[in-house]
Amino acid sequence: MRIRAKKKQHKKSKALDLNKHKLDYGGGTQWHSPRQFGEARMRKRIMKEIAHADELKEAEMKNLKHANKLYNDKIAEEKKAQRVRD
Repeated sequence: MRIRAKKKQHKKSKALDLNKHKLDYGGGTQWHSPRQFGEARMRKRIMKEIAHADELKEAEMKNLKHANKLYNDKIAEEKKAQRVRD
């Protein structure tokens, strides 16, 4: 009887954007320094934070729109009830 080992599922990792802040079209071999890797990680983290902040903002706006609709419906219902009473 053989025991089958499960294969690990490897996450696909995305490559860091190692482009410099200014474009370099010098050609030839480009050597990447530790500073460039650090800057690339920083840019990636900042972009991720901005995307997360945008998602939170969109969710908050959606909730506010929903609350506003409920409020307007309630006001309309009260006006309708007031007209019926009069």
